[in-house]
Amino acid sequence: MLNDPSNISYPPHRRRHERVKAGLEVHFSDGKLCLNGSLLDISLGGMRIETMKKIQPGSLVTTTLTSTPPLKVRCKARWSQRCGLKYQTGLHFEGLNMESEFKLREIIQSLFWKSAQG
Repeated sequence: MLNDPSNISYPPHRRRHERVKAGLEVHFSDGKLCLNGSLLDISLGGMRIETMKKIQPGSLVTTTLTSTPPLKVRCKARWSQRCGLKYQTGLHFEGLNMESEFKLREIIQSLFWKSAQG
């Protein structure tokens, strides 16, 4: 199918979704460790976080955003790089259900309006 969006391939430098800057705390777990970090930006496709520990690309993690409403979602690490004393990691959302996607849209909209006012 030519018009099927799932068949579209995006180059690494072109994002499919616009990212919104964020300043939220994020908790995440890889099943062994529970850690905290900072949410730097977020989109409908994923988020970029900053942590003290490197998350290996390919790792699956469960993240919880300390937002209103809170959002708990499964993510896959796409990349991770050292940035000073911390690490920045790009996480891709895995298997969002309709309720999680709705909450994610609310969070992104709230962050967008906060940044537009400030």
